[in-house]
Amino acid sequence: MFMLEQELNPQPENTPPSKPEIMLSPVMKVTDLAELLHQPVTEVIRYLLKNGVLVTLNDNLDFETAAIVADDFGYKAVLGEE
Repeated sequence: MFMLEQELNPQPENTPPSKPEIMLSPVMKVTDLAELLHQPVTEVIRYLLKNGVLVTLNDNLDFETAAIVADDFGYKAVLGEE
């Protein structure tokens, strides 16, 4: 009996592609986060302002906030060392 190619090589169903990982410091500047995300700093600030976080270029973000931003920009945040 012949098997279909799909039966020989099953593909995972509806698995979203994994996000690339970036290593974030426990505390980091908005400009550093924007650089890691390959985004203009104005886009990161705009995102934060839309979500109620008032920041400037040189303000520090904690890991949790930076991780949320990274996730929304398509990255998985990993806590690194300072």
